[in-house]
Amino acid sequence: MTAGLGRRVCAGSPGHLTLGENAMNARPAHQPALRPARASARASAHWPTRHRTVCAVRRLIVALVATLLLGGFATETARAAGCDGDCVIAVDVTHGPTAATLQITTSVDATVKAWLGGSAPVDVAGSLVFLPSALKTTSSPYQGTQHWLGFGPLDTGTHYWVTLKVTDDNDHSYWTSVEFTTWRRELTVTFYKIHVINDADAGISKGEIDFDLLANKERIVSTGQDKIGSGDTVYTKKSFTFSNAPYFLLVQVYGHEFDGWSRSGDYASGEHTINLGAPRHDALPSSYGSGMPAGHDGYFVVTTDPAYLEFDVYGYYDLTYLP
Repeated sequence: MTAGLGRRVCAGSPGHLTLGENAMNARPAHQPALRPARASARASAHWPTRHRTVCAVRRLIVALVATLLLGGFATETARAAGCDGDCVIAVDVTHGPTAATLQITTSVDATVKAWLGGSAPVDVAGSLVFLPSALKTTSSPYQGTQHWLGFGPLDTGTHYWVTLKVTDDNDHSYWTSVEFTTWRRELTVTFYKIHVINDADAGISKGEIDFDLLANKERIVSTGQDKIGSGDTVYTKKSFTFSNAPYFLLVQVYGHEFDGWSRSGDYASGEHTINLGAPRHDALPSSYGSGMPAGHDGYFVVTTDPAYLEFDVYGYYDLTYLP
């Protein structure tokens, strides 16, 4: 470094040094003399401002270049590592009541295999596995960075785990897992009316009948004993809501006609299974009789098994899926 250096080195820069005033004014013998003192003093007055501005710009440029170089180096390092390290950028899960879709984004070209389980996976020698076994499995065998996988049918209102094995073209694998809960099925069952076909009492006398109506073995309606004759209709309009209804719902009806003071008499029963996967209709089927309100998700009728006491039960249901 020569004593005749005509600039300062920015503070904080490599090779930083501070030059004294004599060094700043020094010049080699071959340089011409400085300008008159007035001009020199004027230039010296503006030197600190120019110096700070130049140094700030230089530091900014150095920082930007370093960021670009280091960032690019990190990216290239991650790509070189492939799935020997974390090569999964994101796993997005979209699900409803009975199915789920996974979108997997990877940082390198890779294949993906997925397993579905009903409990948390365990780490066995570096692999995430379900014990005793997985419920379902699927895969995306092509090499790429975007993958879509799906599972179904699934149970409603159920928590699931998914393990993912992501493998690059160098046969390096990375394991990860996600979890989600399917939407629950909320079902409201309404027993609307009971039509008595035969009251099991001779002549014009009315039978003394009580009814028990059940859905999924839950008692929803118990009418109590009442005088009801053949051809009469009893409007119950009783509803019950299941917070996570099963796919198939069993509806059961029981009737008992009393003979005088005795607990003996005639009995009748019937049952019907509602299939929530069957097509639903906004219009009421004409065979279900008149007087039923339209606009519900599904309808049912339960006819008793052959017996002296005979009746039909009419109802409907409404289905909602909730997160």
